[in-house]
Amino acid sequence: MNKKYELLKNDTVRVSGKTLYRMKLLRDIGPFTAGNLGAYIESEDNLDHAGNAWVYGDAWKRPPLYIQGPVYALTVSTAEKVSIGCECHTLPDWADKFKALCEYYGIPDNHRPEYWRMLAYAEIWMKAEGLINDNGTRLQGGEDETAV
Repeated sequence: MNKKYELLKNDTVRVSGKTLYRMKLLRDIGPFTAGNLGAYIESEDNLDHAGNAWVYGDAWKRPPLYIQGPVYALTVSTAEKVSIGCECHTLPDWADKFKALCEYYGIPDNHRPEYWRMLAYAEIWMKAEGLINDNGTRLQGGEDETAV
């Protein structure tokens, strides 16, 4: 598999005691072209090289978090809610309604794991920003949620 981005070791920021690295796009994705700079992430574990999701802007530096998916974008729209397309729910509601919403909007099976990872990434970001904690809103599930 070809990598979709590289981490720039000489372009970093510190957020919540962690070093984050700027991403540089290596291939075209939607309106973004190879060479475009993306957001800062901690490691390649934060964004899969498969699929067409891309994170750009100041996603780790300030709200709102914005992640462009293959069809719909994900945005942290309030202190506790996440929007994908026109749907806006808390993370537990997304976990409960994920499969039904994918079917309703016709999200292909091969795109569903990517949206689930986007929700997991939003959860990590919301925790890092102090918007949610482990005792409150938490996305439950995992790989089984994506096997529709």
